[in-house]
Amino acid sequence: LPPDVAAVLCSFLSTRDLVHFLLRTSRRLHDDDAWGRSAGGIWSSACRREWRGRSHVPEEYLAMLRFRPSAVGPEPTREAAKVQVPLNVPRNIPLAALKHSIQDSTREEITKDELCSFAWRFRFRIAAGSEWTSADPFWTNNAPMTFRFCRDGRVLEMQNNRSAVPRFPHFDEPVEMRWRFVEQPRGFPPRRKGGYVRVSVAGSEVPTYEVKRCSSKNWAFVMTSCWGAFSSADFRDVRMEEEEEEEWGAHVKREVEMYNRG
Repeated sequence: LPPDVAAVLCSFLSTRDLVHFLLRTSRRLHDDDAWGRSAGGIWSSACRREWRGRSHVPEEYLAMLRFRPSAVGPEPTREAAKVQVPLNVPRNIPLAALKHSIQDSTREEITKDELCSFAWRFRFRIAAGSEWTSADPFWTNNAPMTFRFCRDGRVLEMQNNRSAVPRFPHFDEPVEMRWRFVEQPRGFPPRRKGGYVRVSVAGSEVPTYEVKRCSSKNWAFVMTSCWGAFSSADFRDVRMEEEEEEEWGAHVKREVEMYNRG
């Protein structure tokens, strides 16, 4: 196909089909100047299609799409410093943004900046018991409690767009909640920092939350323990399987026992 015709056709392809097409095209097309002038726009459009409706795309990849090499002077801009592709090949930048964002969608560690940037929906899981689920607004009217993780370690509840000390069922007064990262809770497989989060309620740490990612759907972060779940997106857009107590590993049962003992 002539390069200009190929460029028009590619603009209508899905991301998956576009990748398949380019893997099967000749080297001559990729080296063609007319194709090179069109490729940046093709990949930019592919990025926008792929990112539409996603819960989270890291800012560095969004910046790569906004980046224009002509703006770089003797001192590269802060955005340019994040672009890990040759600056003299501008058509590679949107492609690199797409590639790295898709790879990042499977990352199951969360950074402090990310953790503190979301409004986290919370719900108790069935295994927490009817005593808790019956008083949980998620289960009673599909309106989960919303929390904010603060950089100073506090966890606050969002009430009418304002932050407040959380209130939980079965507690007469507001309760202090705090969070911290843990790299390898006892019995859990080792993960990099940001793979596990511990939350304390009224001074007692509840079972460990494991960070997961909805890589096949909306790229949301989900933090789950045996008793509760936090989600960076609406729970209706997050697939979550409920576990029976019999399915818990020994390490989870140990944490439950430690919490119940106080």
